[in-house]
Amino acid sequence: MLRRPLLAIALTAAPLGAMAQPVYETSQRGGVINVAKSDPEMGAAIEKGRATLPEFLALAAAPHQGQTGFAVKVGFTGPQGRNEFFWVMPFTATGDRVSGTLDNNPVYATQLHKGQTVSFGRDEVIDWSYLDSAGLHGHYTTCVILRRASEADRVQFRKRMALNCER
Repeated sequence: MLRRPLLAIALTAAPLGAMAQPVYETSQRGGVINVAKSDPEMGAAIEKGRATLPEFLALAAAPHQGQTGFAVKVGFTGPQGRNEFFWVMPFTATGDRVSGTLDNNPVYATQLHKGQTVSFGRDEVIDWSYLDSAGLHGHYTTCVILRRASEADRVQFRKRMALNCER
């Protein structure tokens, strides 16, 4: 059984260089990968996630056989002003609102906890994911992080899950 990568992302004000954090190890312990708010590649990934969200939500509402693990990624601001992004699953989308269960342990947004029910606007979703026989779909923000990770981290992720960042 493939497991969802539990990569949480924190967008920070400071520009960050090459990926210094060990991505696979960080995901295993439920940590956060820090990315600059102004990062153009992450911005493009978020745009892609948002642009394809209507099709994803339609599929999530009426999945085909073998499609499971539907999740959305959304951000919350912690007490010290850091934006931290989480996977929410399961979720329901009604009108312009989405609600569901937080699937990550917060690091900066300490007012939240894993398993908590959260509600937010559809326009706040930055990414999405689901699993089928071809592997994981979506995960645009995860793919940005993986492109910057060490080769060892990318190998670990390929062993753990089937995420094709080329689709």
